[in-house]
Amino acid sequence: MRDKLELMILAVALAFLAGLCSAQSYHDGKYITGGYAYRCSSGTAAGLFLVGSDGSSSTLVVPGYTSYGWCMDVDNRKIVFTACTTTSTSTCYSGPASGVYRYDPGTMVLETLAGPDTMGLYSNYKIHVNQDGDFLFGNHAKSMVGTTTVYDSRVMKLSRSGTLSTFLSTMALGRRGYIHENIQRDIKTGNLLIADGSSHTTPSTFRYGILEVSPGGGTVNTWSTGGSYGWHGDYTMPQDSTTGYITGPDGRTVYQLKPGTTSRTTIATLTSGSYSNCKFDLQTAAARRWVGTAYSYSSTHRYEQWIGYVAHDGTGTVTSIKVTSFEQGKRAYYEDFEFFLNNPLTTEKLSDGDVVQMKIRMSCPGCPGNAYAIAAGITGVSPGIPLPDGRNINLNYDVFVYVTLNDLIPDIWKGGPGVLDGQGEASGILDLAPLSPPPGGFGIPIWIAMAVIDPNAPSGIKYIPDTIVVRI
Repeated sequence: MRDKLELMILAVALAFLAGLCSAQSYHDGKYITGGYAYRCSSGTAAGLFLVGSDGSSSTLVVPGYTSYGWCMDVDNRKIVFTACTTTSTSTCYSGPASGVYRYDPGTMVLETLAGPDTMGLYSNYKIHVNQDGDFLFGNHAKSMVGTTTVYDSRVMKLSRSGTLSTFLSTMALGRRGYIHENIQRDIKTGNLLIADGSSHTTPSTFRYGILEVSPGGGTVNTWSTGGSYGWHGDYTMPQDSTTGYITGPDGRTVYQLKPGTTSRTTIATLTSGSYSNCKFDLQTAAARRWVGTAYSYSSTHRYEQWIGYVAHDGTGTVTSIKVTSFEQGKRAYYEDFEFFLNNPLTTEKLSDGDVVQMKIRMSCPGCPGNAYAIAAGITGVSPGIPLPDGRNINLNYDVFVYVTLNDLIPDIWKGGPGVLDGQGEASGILDLAPLSPPPGGFGIPIWIAMAVIDPNAPSGIKYIPDTIVVRI
């Protein structure tokens, strides 16, 4: 078995070095999406849905919840989502109390992780699994100071043990407005990118910029200053893993926003549809493209909602449209979407405090019993290794990739190689203790990539998940 693994490691190393890998194994393209009915007279369609890759069906998996954000948990099995409730009589947003919930599609078990708290968790938005495994989510808080109602836009942190704390707030920054709509990890630095729709003056002069914040909530930097119009906080921030730029469609226009710039640049116009949220799709097809929720006007259905694929070729051509059956005729909307089973690689801390020891979790449900190799690099993801099928292995081959790929520093890196279990899962350890890190860590990013191995697959590689970045 050891000899076979050594041969497999050599095959992976050759693929990294020479880019000889050809065909890939892709996900089935199932999506998580949430919906709600716009007016009471239109009926109710609130809930979370799983939408099939062929667009022919959408299955309601968690009914009744009005949600604006969801993601896969670190185990890549359960769906974590925020719920938003209001007492407004003009809309159908009322439902289960605001909070954070977790749903397991396999067992159909629904857990309450935080809340219900109608004041402290008044209105909740996008949720993100941080590099330590804790949850971050946007929140519009409502509280009373004496007899005065006070609102605070903030990012909340929910630990794995259930502790809820404020990670970032507009009040602490001395601003008004919103900073909570989108949260993600910058593939170039490992820091968090948080959409900033706040203002130093009045809400009518929103900045529409992007903040850069350390994973532990430390120094706040400005990734994009916003200016007159940088990137709208309501929409997702699709980041190109090759360039690090925020690039994607908003309405019928494809924009690009670079770090340090004051406004976004138009790079293409779509031929049809109007997109509100989109993400880069690097798992369901060889060609680079965006997948997004979109709508078109219909005299019969008012707004018809669908999920569309947009080619990433500089032209903005809509290559195909996957129409769903989600509550047409009721003016029901997709608020956002996320890829289902989209966390093949995740990390979480093993103890509270500084992130000195981290568990590396691997989850490839379609590859039970397959051997795997895993490596970490210190020189980034770009240019990476281009593949003949148009994809790119987003990891630069450096000395750290070599030693981790070959398991040469077992006191620090216990990642593999190994074999995925019957569920397609495995785990490893990144242990920084032997390096005596300073308080708060070294403050540097490392990138982790994985390959699932099959001797019968082209170049011996069955599947390469997306690379992740961790700031240690």
